[in-house]
Amino acid sequence: MDLKARDIMNEVVVACVPDTRVEDVVRKLAEHGISGMPVIDARKRVVGIVSESDLLLADELEPPRVKAALYGLYIMPERVMEEAARSRGVLVSDVMTKKVISFHPDDNVRDIARRMQQERINRVPIVDDEGVLVGILTRADIIRALAERL
Repeated sequence: MDLKARDIMNEVVVACVPDTRVEDVVRKLAEHGISGMPVIDARKRVVGIVSESDLLLADELEPPRVKAALYGLYIMPERVMEEAARSRGVLVSDVMTKKVISFHPDDNVRDIARRMQQERINRVPIVDDEGVLVGILTRADIIRALAERL
C-alpha cells in the first residue's frame, strides 16, 4: 500500500480541550458515533487523546469536594455549593492519554497501520510540522482504503 496519510485521513476532526468535562466527551462520542478523540490546546496542537477505555475508568476518580464546618455540622453556603457543583465533574485532563502517537500527512499508511497494530491503538492524530492537528486516521479508514483497492 503506497498511500499517504493525507490520502485517506479525515480532515474534519471531532476534538476537545483538556478542561472539557468527561460527561460532555461521552455525549460527543455518542453523538458522532466515534470511540475516541484528540485533545488539543488553544493553538490546535495535540496534547492528549481520550478514548472509551480512558472513560470507562473515569468514574473511579474521586472529584474534589468542598465543605465548610460550623459547630461540627457541615453547611454549604450558596457560593460554596456552586463551586462544588462546578468541581464535581472529572475533566478530560484527568483521564486522557498524554503520550500520543501521531503521524505526519506524508507518512506511509502501511507504516502507520503497522505501528497502530503494535501499539494496539484505534486512531492516530495527523499533525503538521508544528504539531497542529490536521486530520485523524482510524483503523476503519485503513480497512476502507484496502477494500477499495481489492
